Amino acid sequence: MKREIGLGFHTCVDYELVWDTEKIKEKIRSLDIRKKDVQRRTEASDEKQLWGGILYYLEHGVGGEIVPETEELCEKLGESFVYQVTLGGTATRAAIALGRLEVPSILQTSCNNHYVRDLMPGQVQICSDMKEEQKIYPHVVLQCEAGVRIQEGKFVLLHRGKTGY
Repeated sequence: MKREIGLGFHTCVDYELVWDTEKIKEKIRSLDIRKKDVQRRTEASDEKQLWGGILYYLEHGVGGEIVPETEELCEKLGESFVYQVTLGGTATRAAIALGRLEVPSILQTSCNNHYVRDLMPGQVQICSDMKEEQKIYPHVVLQCEAGVRIQEGKFVLLHRGKTGY
């Protein structure tokens, strides 16, 4: 009996950044980030807002999502760190895991770009009506160890979470 597994929608490109406290201190310094700039936000129109939101989530020990206005903001953030490009989304990660087990699956994606085509295992059949190359607004994944302390001048931030996020 041949088995097929169909998985849901949504594939995203993730930039998985490697934590580097010194790089974060450099950003705090170069963008002149103050405590008042560290705010919970879901959108960012510039690099200072993006970093203020990231530092808010870090300080509170919770994960969060910030949608940058432009692809360039994501790219600029990625350029500051060592990072790996991966694919994300629950259904996509499940398809990748099944592919590693050599179990074929069909994945309906909401995007179609060179990352999806290059990084998806061969056992995953991609079903998408998106024919053209799309702009990429990657998810940025930045995790830290519990208790990280960042001090740059008078700016002090302590990650209060018990585990990374």
